[in-house]
Amino acid sequence: MKNHEQSGDAPVRAFDFGDFRLDVPQRRLLRRDGTPVPLTPRLLDVLLHLVEHAGELLGKEALMQALWPGLVVEENNLNQAISALRRSLGDESQDSRYIQTVPRRGFRFVATVRRVVDGDRPQATPSAAAPAQTLAVLPFRPLAEDARDPLLEVGMADSLIARLSALSGLAVRSIGAVRRYGEPDVDPVDAAHELGVDWIVDGTVQHRGTQIRVTARLLRADGTSRWSGTFDEKYTSVFDVQDMISDRVSRVISPRLGAGDGRAAPAAGTHDADAYQFYLAARTRAQGMRPSGLRRSVEFFRKAIELDPRYALAHAGLAETCRRLPFVAEGPPAESFEAARAAALRALELEPSLAEGHSGLGWVKWWYDWDWPGAEQAFRRAIELNPNVSEAHLGLGHFLSSQGRDDEGFPHLQQARELDPLSLIANTIEAGYLLARGRRAEGKERLRRVLEIDPGFWIAHLTLAGFHLADQDQGRAIEALRRAADTCEGESTQPLALLGLLLGKSGRRDEAQALLDRLLRESKRRYLLPTSIAALYAGLGDNASALDWLERGHEARDTRMVFLKADSRWASLRSEPRFVALLGAMGLAGVPAGKSAH
Repeated sequence: MKNHEQSGDAPVRAFDFGDFRLDVPQRRLLRRDGTPVPLTPRLLDVLLHLVEHAGELLGKEALMQALWPGLVVEENNLNQAISALRRSLGDESQDSRYIQTVPRRGFRFVATVRRVVDGDRPQATPSAAAPAQTLAVLPFRPLAEDARDPLLEVGMADSLIARLSALSGLAVRSIGAVRRYGEPDVDPVDAAHELGVDWIVDGTVQHRGTQIRVTARLLRADGTSRWSGTFDEKYTSVFDVQDMISDRVSRVISPRLGAGDGRAAPAAGTHDADAYQFYLAARTRAQGMRPSGLRRSVEFFRKAIELDPRYALAHAGLAETCRRLPFVAEGPPAESFEAARAAALRALELEPSLAEGHSGLGWVKWWYDWDWPGAEQAFRRAIELNPNVSEAHLGLGHFLSSQGRDDEGFPHLQQARELDPLSLIANTIEAGYLLARGRRAEGKERLRRVLEIDPGFWIAHLTLAGFHLADQDQGRAIEALRRAADTCEGESTQPLALLGLLLGKSGRRDEAQALLDRLLRESKRRYLLPTSIAALYAGLGDNASALDWLERGHEARDTRMVFLKADSRWASLRSEPRFVALLGAMGLAGVPAGKSAH
């Protein structure tokens, strides 16, 4: 007997199962939040056949005949297709949620399936619903390798991204996500697959004397060309050329995408070439989330602002980097967050509709002001203005999930990563919440990709320790925490705090005490997050001292305090009256426990 709900003989419009919807007429798989899942036509065929026969044991030979009619194929082809489909569904754990393997016999689709037919009432779409189509603009390539102009190549893509992001119904990958695809030998089809998009815009640029020629094309993810055009302009100014060509390309491309009309992109950029170079360098330096890189990023953003004081995006970028510093470099929170607030407000003074400015203000309100309604309002305003800003979705998703509203928050975390698939921090934070939701295989895959891009990304190693603990592998968890401590440039105490907590809870008190003594000595010469020392005392069972340091954290507005109710490291303190009082003082007493990403 099949385990999906029957809906008569009406044509099936979609199949709903687990976290997904399979759209039959448009042949695409969507997550519940509307985010597309990239699948090849073959994998779509396999999934559709399995779903149509949900609950039935399908023999391997019958499956191969149904999927490859009239062709002679090996069993390995089927096994590879099933394996690839499982990866796409996040179904690689031993306890299969969707596709069950019956040894020596075949496969069974085990999830409950609901058929959606014409006439069914449409289901409500979550507030984080992704646009129907996704697109990436690759850096434009030079026709001659010896005539490269990085500013023009990246700037052309950046300008197009800004304009196309303003269209409703279209998700556009950020410049940070596409910058690595600027080399001449990049295959746009491979880029589309890696970025998880339906469409790619790529092009070439040729500069001769006072003239510039740009060729652009719009491709489907399978490489099929839908449009191409060539533009000849005078090279009076690189930014004037970008603006003219981006405007013309976006006017031609947007109707072909079927995207709705959107508001004009905010005039938040610059026409100063040197300022733009500093802006790009600042964003690059910030990606690794290391103290030296963040400080260099602040320096570059400030240089960009010195050259162009009205460069709103540079002010917003400065706000983003400053608010990250207390978590990574552990300086006094007031210094960094007040600088972040000033930068975000200046960005909004210059351009009130700049989503990045509202997002920056949201982080300050959450992490420093502890203004829960104000933070949510700022993040939602940013998304309303531009749903393609990854940082806004990351902030809202992280905030909501930590406040016990995970069903609302998690789709935004997914959307943040979809918009910037190569973001180290977005992938890592999502991985932490996947672990909290019991989806270990998917979370490990996120971390694997992060460490593939940057093996020394210390926050990923910090999060990986949680996965090892969930697997009851304390040895590897300790190894991951030591690796995090080795790669954070010695300024963040988070890895040592978690290491000491783990050592203390597991009976290795002398080692935990040694780490505590080390941090206490260090706290006399520089600011350390009070929550780190509190965690070490908690690991040693000294609840009174742990609460002393948490109260210091409250006074100093330690960033980690916003996770006070969700963070498992405080489990032994939850019944203490002083801990309950802290929750009340922060306005967290009536908030559900929520989840913490690390």
